[in-house]
Amino acid sequence: MKQKLPIVAAAASLLALTTTQAIAEEPGNWKKGRLYYRAVCTACHVDEAGGSIAPAAYKIQEWKDYLVSERGATHTGEFITQAHREAVAPENKVAAAFAKLPDEELLADVRAFVIYGAKDSATPATCN
Repeated sequence: MKQKLPIVAAAASLLALTTTQAIAEEPGNWKKGRLYYRAVCTACHVDEAGGSIAPAAYKIQEWKDYLVSERGATHTGEFITQAHREAVAPENKVAAAFAKLPDEELLADVRAFVIYGAKDSATPATCN
C-alpha cells in the first residue's frame, strides 16, 4: 500500500501540471471576445461595411487564414488597438470597459470567439 501512494501522488501532480499548462496555452477568452466583437466590431461593420459579419459566416480555417493574412492582420489590428477603443469609448460602453486591456490579449479573445463560433465549429455564432 505504501508503494502505491507515491505513484498516485505523482500521477495527480502530473495531471494538475498538464491541466494548468493546457489552460495557460488557451489562445484567448472567447466570452470576452464575443462581448467586444458584438458591441464594437459588429457595430462598425453595420455602419461602415453594410452589414455584420457573423463568426458563422466562415469556417475555422478560413478565420485562421484571414487573421494571419496581411489584410486581416491590418484590419483587425487597427480596430483592436487601445487608441481605437479610446476613440469610440464615448459612444461605446464595451470599448470603454476594454480600453486598458493589452492589444494582444484582446486580439486573442476576439480570435478565440470567431473560431469558437465558426461555421464548422460545435457552436456556430450569429450576431443577432
